[in-house]
Amino acid sequence: MGEVHEGICGAHQGGRKMCWLIKRYGYFWPTMMKDCIKYSKGCEACQRYGPIQPVANNTAKLVKSTTSQEIITFIEEQIVHRFGIP
Repeated sequence: MGEVHEGICGAHQGGRKMCWLIKRYGYFWPTMMKDCIKYSKGCEACQRYGPIQPVANNTAKLVKSTTSQEIITFIEEQIVHRFGIP
């Protein structure tokens, strides 16, 4: 578990991802999921910064009908300015 979580093949994944990787490498034991979750929650490097969650953006506008200019503005502000031109 240590090698999968923080070793050469790991990137400090969560418990479910660790369990999936370990199964993929051909290992299995009955309490595998529980052990992987417990191990990832006990990692000091992962817990140093706390849980990383995206901040909710509550600026959504609900409208019944839209104009083409509103759609263009939305695409510019919410997609192009945030992520660049696809």
